[in-house]
Amino acid sequence: MKRKLAMLGMISAASLCADQPGNEKTNQQAVDHSPQSVFLSHPPYRFLTYFDALFMQPSGSNLHYAAQANSLPVISPNWRIHEVHPDYHFGFIVGVEGYFHSANSKMMLDWEHFHSLDSNKKHVPTEDMLGPFFEIGPDASAYKRAKGHGFFRFDEVNLDYGLAVNFGNRLKTDFFVGVSYAQIRQIIHAHFTSLDETTIKSIHTPSRFYGVGPQFGLDFSYRIVEGFQLVGEGIASLYVGRMKNHTTYKSASPSLIALGIAPPNKQRTDVSTRTQMVPGFESKLGVAYAYSFGQRFMIKAEIGYKTQIYLNAIQSTDIGSEVVTPPVTPDVTGVYARTFQRTLSNFALAGPYAAIDFAF
Repeated sequence: MKRKLAMLGMISAASLCADQPGNEKTNQQAVDHSPQSVFLSHPPYRFLTYFDALFMQPSGSNLHYAAQANSLPVISPNWRIHEVHPDYHFGFIVGVEGYFHSANSKMMLDWEHFHSLDSNKKHVPTEDMLGPFFEIGPDASAYKRAKGHGFFRFDEVNLDYGLAVNFGNRLKTDFFVGVSYAQIRQIIHAHFTSLDETTIKSIHTPSRFYGVGPQFGLDFSYRIVEGFQLVGEGIASLYVGRMKNHTTYKSASPSLIALGIAPPNKQRTDVSTRTQMVPGFESKLGVAYAYSFGQRFMIKAEIGYKTQIYLNAIQSTDIGSEVVTPPVTPDVTGVYARTFQRTLSNFALAGPYAAIDFAF
């Protein structure tokens, strides 16, 4: 009986000792998870900071700036649409994560920033015509040179709360939900000139969306061999915010002086600000190498490919066609609308990235 009581006392003392906060690491290491088990886990460090260098190419569905008409033969003209072709530009993401070991979870805050400016130009032969979409017929001005500029600016701030779930001893995932703020801006500028450069027309079309909404997603890392990992991420967001845009036209020609108007003749299409819902999707896939040192420190280098798309985030309201018989010659003095058309465009970013993480 005494032997049984002594054994029971030893088991109770061991249990109390195991429950002490200072033995969390010992308890975690003592659990032998099988390759098929699913369990909550957390890393030994408390904080993680990271920096991602992005090399992204912006894209959209309304990057056209001019139409070219091959008017010969007259009975069967052909048209060619010219667009701004964005190149790859630098962007970045900076962020911090804090871990709550008692809840096997973490809080994440990050900021992504990107901006770019690209240009394209086109010269046409004397028998061809070049102009905006609404002025590319027999009565169009004889523009021979065109230049298009495309400007993009993107900012996103995310605040998320995630739960760490391990699938076996190789696959680590973080399921997270949170709130995101995004601001998207696009400007398309078209500039047209005649051969003698006395007749000029420019069209400036800025569009902006800013909104906030919920998001959810997951990121994962799969250990290939010691230190090397396959990493990825997928995020879905739904933004509700305000969309605004307008278009400014400027025309200059000798005819304006004869009409008593000092060049340029400025005109503008104003559009009421409206509420818009914009779904957003992000994904990335890459490889990483993580190195741990000390007991609570880790550094990780990562490279991969990242994509983002925001649906119907860009709006433009353009002249569909001009009046046939205006009071004054529209080719050189201004624009005279007969119809308007509203278009919505997606905004997307895609390209490689390189990241560095440091945890402590």
